[in-house]
Amino acid sequence: LHCSSSRLAALCIVFAMQVPQAAKETLPGVSNYTRLDATLACGGAPSVEALAELKRRGFVTVINLQMAREPNARIEAEGQDVRNAGLRYLSMPLNPSPGADVAEAVEGLLKAIAAPVNQPVFLHSVASHRAGAVWLIKRMLRDGWSPEQAVMEAETSGLSDHTVYWNQMQQFALDYVKTHPR
Repeated sequence: LHCSSSRLAALCIVFAMQVPQAAKETLPGVSNYTRLDATLACGGAPSVEALAELKRRGFVTVINLQMAREPNARIEAEGQDVRNAGLRYLSMPLNPSPGADVAEAVEGLLKAIAAPVNQPVFLHSVASHRAGAVWLIKRMLRDGWSPEQAVMEAETSGLSDHTVYWNQMQQFALDYVKTHPR
């Protein structure tokens, strides 16, 4: 959403006041760490050292969106590291490639994120692009946000790094919502 004219800028200010502020924070050992609300944070794959800090910050569950075939994916080892840190671990691979059937995976993710027993959740992918896309879907389908609100939050919170891959994940989320309405 670009706020270039004065009338549109005023509308953007009112609109921004309605969007809860997610917070881009620093968490050593996690790239692109963003605390989105009291129940969820997104980021890149955590280092072993970051897991203790996630626990200290009150997280209960780590959800990994990586697929086992990805370079440097440590699905089993990460699961053990997460459990050793005293956290719950869920491996829920998400393959947003064109033509991939993701409906079951996305619905499972939305349910896992919403389950009180899992909250707060740290949701991650390699660099947080897929995690951010899941958050956009959640905002639109579960929270009733407009695409503009969800994208604005992503951009102001730091989920958006304006790379080609983020743009693809944003489009994936918007397309998913169009084909899987509430």
